[in-house]
Amino acid sequence: MEHQKTTNELKQSQSNGASPVALNVGIVGAGIAGLAAASALIRIGHKVEVSKVDSLYERSKFSGEVGAAINIGPNAAPVLKGLGFDYERARALNVFGSVLHEFDTLKETYRGDLTNFEKDYGVPWKFLHRVDFHNELKRLALNPLDGWSSAQLHVNSPVVDVDCEEGLLTFADGSTVRKDLIIGADGVHSIVANRILGSDVASTSTGECVFRFVIPTEKLRQNPITRPMYEEEPVTIHIAVAPDRRFVWYPCRGGELQNFVGMHPAKAGREEVEDWQAAGSIDDLLDVFHGFNPAIVETCRNAEDLKLWKLKLRPPVRTWTRGKAIIIGDAVHPMLPHQGQGGNQSIEDAGALGILLSDLTSIDQLTGRLDLIQNTRRDRASVMQILSNAGQDQSHKVEKDAQPYIQGPVPSKSSPSLA
Repeated sequence: MEHQKTTNELKQSQSNGASPVALNVGIVGAGIAGLAAASALIRIGHKVEVSKVDSLYERSKFSGEVGAAINIGPNAAPVLKGLGFDYERARALNVFGSVLHEFDTLKETYRGDLTNFEKDYGVPWKFLHRVDFHNELKRLALNPLDGWSSAQLHVNSPVVDVDCEEGLLTFADGSTVRKDLIIGADGVHSIVANRILGSDVASTSTGECVFRFVIPTEKLRQNPITRPMYEEEPVTIHIAVAPDRRFVWYPCRGGELQNFVGMHPAKAGREEVEDWQAAGSIDDLLDVFHGFNPAIVETCRNAEDLKLWKLKLRPPVRTWTRGKAIIIGDAVHPMLPHQGQGGNQSIEDAGALGILLSDLTSIDQLTGRLDLIQNTRRDRASVMQILSNAGQDQSHKVEKDAQPYIQGPVPSKSSPSLA
């Protein structure tokens, strides 16, 4: 199976693909993509012992991811397995079901049985809290327990400029460092992507926004109004569907927390920004979902650390690399949340780096390897980016746009989306 092949290739690159040439790598961004890339690169054979990855640069203070959950599908799981990711340490949950509800009555309109998911795909579908996921990636990169040398982390001064041809990073304090390879993992407002492409990638509003928040499960079970929504024991994703909005909930952090996603039309006169950490208003949340079932409304009333995220579309880009630099993750293929693939595709990027940079015999090979990574990943990431513009039950809406990146028919699936 393909996922097993990926795992074996990554492990092989770690065990017997040590490059005679060890690259001096700078990663801009210490989110999921950056830490996963660092974890993969420090594990490439003996190069790790001579600082294969010796610097990891973050544009903001390194306080970790905050809020919300993340899912890990069978496409990303083999890479994480190859890196030694500890799901128990990260308090991950295996998913066993998916349910669609009428928004006002909560009557079930669809129930999907995922008990055979692991049998069908080789690995279980996982739900995790982003903080727990990020902390485990951070451990793998900065404090590996498997004998690899660790990446170094610098957070005091952010990167403000990049010279891709020279491999030069410039920091806010005026200092500079030169690298054999620069990896831009600095998100949708990427400095590295701007320098590779010559400008920012144009974005357009989808006309939609997303509320995100978490609530302790026990708190919801103690409330007589909300209790019935959170008594189900098998881990299940629930989606209450109205004509123009959706309310999604599922557990994370070993069941201690419930994660919520509220997708809805943008509102005139409300400040809305494309920022994962922008704060939302509970009064606004209640107004948006006021017609939903009373248990959902009561859940909204108890929202903690509420965030409001404006959704924007960006088209796939053809150029991922220039000179000594390459962009990965949201810096090159930012995705809407409908398919839950943003983090998964970043992990796939890290796997490609770990395999295709594993046996360099000369620094002169680097440009060709970066092109190979780009050409290997580009169509797959592009089609996932396009498919993420609609739910898993709405692939017909984006089929025409996705077709140029696919050999054969566009996949179709009737199960519900994560948002």
